[in-house]
Parts: sequence; C-alpha cells; structure tokens
Amino acid sequence: MTFPQHADETPPHECVEPVEDMLGDSVLEVGGPTAHDLSEPLLHLDHNEWDPVKGRAAPKVLFTFGREDDLDRDAVKRLVASLSRLLEPGEALASTAAGDLEFVSSVPFGGTYVLDHLWRRLRIDKIVGQVGQPRRGRRRDMSVFSLVANRALAPSSKLAAADWVTHDVHVDGLPATDDNACYRAMDWLHEVSDDLEKRVFDEVAMIGLIWPRRE
Repeated sequence: MTFPQHADETPPHECVEPVEDMLGDSVLEVGGPTAHDLSEPLLHLDHNEWDPVKGRAAPKVLFTFGREDDLDRDAVKRLVASLSRLLEPGEALASTAAGDLEFVSSVPFGGTYVLDHLWRRLRIDKIVGQVGQPRRGRRRDMSVFSLVANRALAPSSKLAAADWVTHDVHVDGLPATDDNACYRAMDWLHEVSDDLEKRVFDEVAMIGLIWPRRE
C-alpha cells in the first residue's frame, strides 16, 4: 500500500476507523484500498491538527505500527512504558487501567520498606518488645518504628508524624495512627531510654562482629 508524501493527508479511498483499545484516540485503523477491504488493516499513531485550508482538524500520522495481524505487541508495551515514565505513578496507572477500574490513591512504600527490614535485621523490634511492659507488644513496636521512619524520611513533629503515617506513606502493619499513640510511644521511650539504648548498642555491636566484611 502506498501512502501520499504528506503525512497529514489520509490515503484516498481508505477506510479509517479509530482503535479505542490501544492508545486511546491516537491510534487509527486504516483499511485496505476500498471501504470494504478490512482484511489487513494498518495501525498508525496519529495526532489531530487544525488544517486552516480544509477548515477542520486532520490526523497527522506520527508513527506506523504496520499491519494489525503482524503487530509487534512487545514494542507497543515498551512504548507505553516509556510514555508512562513522563507521568506521575498514579496518573500512569489510571491511564492504563481497565475501564471498570477506578484509581483511588497511591502512597510511597519504598523508604519504609527498607527501614522496616533494617529494623528487623538489627532485631530492634525484638528489643522493643523485651524492654518495659511487654503487654503492648507489636502495636508499641510499630508506633516507635513509625516515629523513627518519620524522622529518617520526612522529619516533623509528633503531631505531623501521625498524619504522615496515616495519609502520606505506607507502613506495613500500621495502616493508621493518631496523636495519642505517638505521645504514648514517646513517653515510653523516655522511660526506658537507658535500657533500650544499651540493648540496641549491644545488638548492633554483635552483628558488626559476625557480619563478614566485603573488600
């Protein structure tokens, strides 16, 4: 099939239909030489531009994908992934999600994930559970961890830390917290600071002795 030299002109006697399930309104499905010949349609990435001569918007072909039956779908996936990097993560997800799905929200997770694993690798979670009154258990451990994570990733006051945990970040095991929980955690830290600091120091020093050094 031969196309005209000007990319913004549709080939004569072609049947042009938009393909809505690939890249929205930007992909055209171009049929064969006649309107009845759709056996081997071609796919084009196009952009509508105003044509002052014709007095209407006309599609300008930006890229040709080739025949639909010979489409390189892996190349299309790579193109979509490359374009998605220009968007915010939430926008990229919303633009590629199925029509029956609705994007609600997203929050960062990487920073707290790394700190949580380091927290456990240093056994600080176990130490926190052993110091003071053990009946508070996991909830107290996560409240203390959330304050430490907030100080490391987004330093703020205790009041702001509670809002940060609840709305701005994902802390595994602590979907939400409040001001009172943060104040109780701080009061508990003041009560056990000497014992807690000594245990954490001993644990970290021991791990430093047994971890192999990398050249």
